[in-house]
Amino acid sequence: LGVDHIGHRFGIEHPEMRCKVADMDAALSSTIKWAEEQKGHGRGDTLVLLFGDHGQTVSGDHGGATPEEVESLLFAYSTTALVSAEDAGSSGEGGSMSTAATADFFARDYFAGSPPRAWHE
Repeated sequence: LGVDHIGHRFGIEHPEMRCKVADMDAALSSTIKWAEEQKGHGRGDTLVLLFGDHGQTVSGDHGGATPEEVESLLFAYSTTALVSAEDAGSSGEGGSMSTAATADFFARDYFAGSPPRAWHE
């Protein structure tokens, strides 16, 4: 089962959710390691994006308008710097952003107007 299903079935604070999040963390770590290895082998840069389409209440519900239901996650990792350390700030905390503007940034600025080959396959 995926994170969404675990949340619905058991709630987000259930031990099953901790196990699923650990599984997802391992998968993301493996993906990042692969991206770094590809760059090390001269195969270019990789952008890893992980995002949710919605949040969940503690009981595992979603579809409403509460902050827990409408706020979500966007994680971005790149094998090349996307912004300078100054622009990123030193707080280490995420902030609010427009998903459309963020997608436009990655599509236009990161890929210099040319989507990656995988998008064409």
